[in-house]
Amino acid sequence: MAFPWLRGCRKLLKVAQNGVLPFLLATTCFADPLPHSAYLWQRQWNEPVRAALTNAAPALAGVVVLAAEISRNQTVRISPDYSALRSTGKPYGIALRVGADATATPEFAAALLAGTGATELQIDYDCAESKLDSYRPWLTAIRARVAPTPVTITALPSWLRQPSFSNLVSATDGFVLQVHSFSATLCDTGLAARAVTQAALCGVPFRVALPTYGYVAAHDRNGKLIGISAEGPSRNWSPAAILSEVHADAPALATLVRGWDAQRPPSLRGILWYRLPIATDTLNWRWPTLATIIAGDIPRPFLVAKHRSPQPGLVEVDLVNTGAADAYANTAVVIRWHDATLLACDGLAGYAISTRETNTLTFTGNPRLGPGERRMVGWLRFHESREVACDIQVE
Repeated sequence: MAFPWLRGCRKLLKVAQNGVLPFLLATTCFADPLPHSAYLWQRQWNEPVRAALTNAAPALAGVVVLAAEISRNQTVRISPDYSALRSTGKPYGIALRVGADATATPEFAAALLAGTGATELQIDYDCAESKLDSYRPWLTAIRARVAPTPVTITALPSWLRQPSFSNLVSATDGFVLQVHSFSATLCDTGLAARAVTQAALCGVPFRVALPTYGYVAAHDRNGKLIGISAEGPSRNWSPAAILSEVHADAPALATLVRGWDAQRPPSLRGILWYRLPIATDTLNWRWPTLATIIAGDIPRPFLVAKHRSPQPGLVEVDLVNTGAADAYANTAVVIRWHDATLLACDGLAGYAISTRETNTLTFTGNPRLGPGERRMVGWLRFHESREVACDIQVE
């Protein structure tokens, strides 16, 4: 079983090489949405990874898993759980990550594929734009060695400007256009749309890689970037560092995908998300967000304030995200009551008491709250049980 987007790739490539491009270049209206796949870019496979794969498989056309990383100084083999991958019944590819000034031999690629059952070998090579010509020979050798397994590559929008790009991708079974990076927006949807239009000009089938991840940026007091950290162990930043989080904009990316679902170049064959959300992730989307986009909807947060009285006179206040996207906005939870004397109160989980007036108290904060998450943001102690009212205000 192969990825749906790979069907007919070689036929389309032959048409493109013969110069018959009108069919390939025209933007066409489609009745069916694009298929969605996801990267499982995990170096260690544990139960949360397997659970995420099992949970997401019904909604996905397939996955691409990291299988090896080659740098100038070392080669690291990953051990994906191929039994778990096979159990999903969906096709899966393996990715070979190759750093700058490194290379991969055809023999290594063939050994990497052997016995995996993978239906695609994807090469993610950190190639300089000026060296795309030198990329093609060893790519061609690998493709010949692992045939008939399709070989695809990742490509950057900046590569599209190079005259050698069309020659490079003509030596593949397709490519993945990565329109995301560690930038202020992670993915500029306007630039992404223009890159897709330009990528279609080469006439080779391709997918678009879109981000689900986030990262932490550290700046000094003058606003100069000190560094960034992504998923994984937290870095030990200087106490003077000013930290901020950057996250992929789910509603904006959902809107972009819906546009392609309706109208796109025929050579655009699918979406490949980087990366599949795992329950233990701290900066990535939660699965309901990605699932909502795959279903064709736009995920949005929806915050609700709720309160409870576990004992007489005690009121605990929760904030619940009943939407399908993370909530990041500054939030004010306003508590009102009548005919009662407030004895004590406090904010929790990053929420603080911002105003305290007669019969009114406000908790404010802006911690991230994922879809389905519930968090206690404060408590109040009265001299006796009284009914309270909770209102929520999102700034």
